[in-house]
Amino acid sequence: MNSPTPLAPALPAPTSAPAAGASSDPGGHAPSGTLGLARGSALYVASVLGTGVLALPGLATRVAGPASVLAVALVLVASVPLAGTFAALAARHPDRGGVASAVRAALGPTAARATGYWFYLGVCVGVPVVAVLGAEYVVAVVGADRGVVPVVAVALVVVPAVAVGLGIRVAGAVQLGLTSLLLAAVVVVVAVAAPAASAERFTPFLSEGWSGVGSAVSLFVWAFAGWEVGTHVSADFRDPRRTIPAATGVALVVVGVAYLALQVTTVGVLGAGAGSGTVALLDLARTGAPAAGPVVVGVVAAIVTSGVLTAYLAAFANLGQALARDGDLPRPLAALSGRTGVPRRALAVTLVLSAAYLAVLVATGLDLEPFVRVHTSCMVAVYALGMLAGPAPPPPPHRRLVARRRRDRPHGRPARPRGCVARRPGAPRRRRRLGHARAAPARHALSAPPGRENRPPGPFPATAPSATVDGMPTWTDPGPVEFDAVVIAAGTRSGAFVALPYDAVDLFGTRGRVPVVAEVDDVRYRASLVAYGGPHLLAVLRSVRATTGKGVGDTVHVSVRLAAEVSAVPR
Repeated sequence: MNSPTPLAPALPAPTSAPAAGASSDPGGHAPSGTLGLARGSALYVASVLGTGVLALPGLATRVAGPASVLAVALVLVASVPLAGTFAALAARHPDRGGVASAVRAALGPTAARATGYWFYLGVCVGVPVVAVLGAEYVVAVVGADRGVVPVVAVALVVVPAVAVGLGIRVAGAVQLGLTSLLLAAVVVVVAVAAPAASAERFTPFLSEGWSGVGSAVSLFVWAFAGWEVGTHVSADFRDPRRTIPAATGVALVVVGVAYLALQVTTVGVLGAGAGSGTVALLDLARTGAPAAGPVVVGVVAAIVTSGVLTAYLAAFANLGQALARDGDLPRPLAALSGRTGVPRRALAVTLVLSAAYLAVLVATGLDLEPFVRVHTSCMVAVYALGMLAGPAPPPPPHRRLVARRRRDRPHGRPARPRGCVARRPGAPRRRRRLGHARAAPARHALSAPPGRENRPPGPFPATAPSATVDGMPTWTDPGPVEFDAVVIAAGTRSGAFVALPYDAVDLFGTRGRVPVVAEVDDVRYRASLVAYGGPHLLAVLRSVRATTGKGVGDTVHVSVRLAAEVSAVPR
């Protein structure tokens, strides 16, 4: 679609205040916005699938028996609202601060600061834990001495750190490759072991009772954690409002199918013996391929560890930069790389913190339990505040309009829009269907509101009356008018209400409802200009949320012209 011709003389670009909770990066760096659906889904899958595939199938079978399959299904269903909440937060607040930025907008700076510190300083404890878990697996598979676990753990952190330091495009590509290899390895393990499954191992199904199912659910809750990571890289998506929910849905399906397949195969092949060993995945691989099984499991462990660390290091680096930008960490950490826009200083601090935690972990004899407790406690706190900051559905548009009018009028009584007729209580609501606009001459006789003929011009070019009809001045169509506007209601039966500058009324000289063609972010709609009085003119746009992904409070670029210039406009 060709862009509308700008008015002459050219108008200065209007400025709009940033949305609540959002702040720009120093130096004018904008988010790179390079992640699409494939790479974004890979980041989500890697952050959620995690190291749980290495140990959880066997642990869940130990505590719940065959009913552990039911536990996986229950946790998968319960994860849908949690994943949806964080997807909505990420789409509504595409900022490097992630959950902290959403909490700042909803609950204030103190809660945001606490959320940021919990995630950046507390959840960061999980970096050496994940690295050591992967290193333990690799060392056990190759039969090396346990003393080399810290060295292998450091090596497993290097590749994700370099990938994140080179930019989100490189990190996303690396993550896509790692996730593809991980899923391929899981498919191979399930495929080679599934022929040995037996239905007899699923009886009795509730061998440990419902209490065992509850214990398995508590285990798998942490397997399905990681949805908050996407909020910290949401600013790196090309189209956060559309891509993030889609990537979340893809991750839900992939992770759910992977865990269900692994759990069913574990129970069907190993039965009660799945909980006797330390690594059920290794036992599955050896069952189907005794020679290549250990190699496959070692590859899976390395891939899982690298994928999780890539997702979390990117999240920690972005969060550190956002906290410094908002004044919660030293300002120098807010700097971004001039070429790639990567917060390398914040990434370096994250790596230093991880190295310090790893040193303490080695000094305590690689005892993971206290570190896991710190990690999970901080995660619960972050999840709690994130759910509290979850976006609520917008109020009905008529309530927003009444509240706005009461605030603007001195007596607090909402005035009826000019040209509207009061509806009798109990009468059916009538909906007006706009037909296709018909071709008409370029000259229109639109009545100007009384008393506005001599108003001083606003930011729009003034258009002088060219003729009079019944003593009222008329205007020639000035052509497309461009400006920024704010969506104040969306998803209504009428479409969306967008607040326009009041001087647009004077430009078109309108009173009441006038059919126009409006382009919102380059998407064309048939619309109506409605003079409601007060400081705003409202444009009723059809399906603005469905076609542009914009919601309440978002700023949109609007171009308006009279509808008679075109012969047909799509609904």
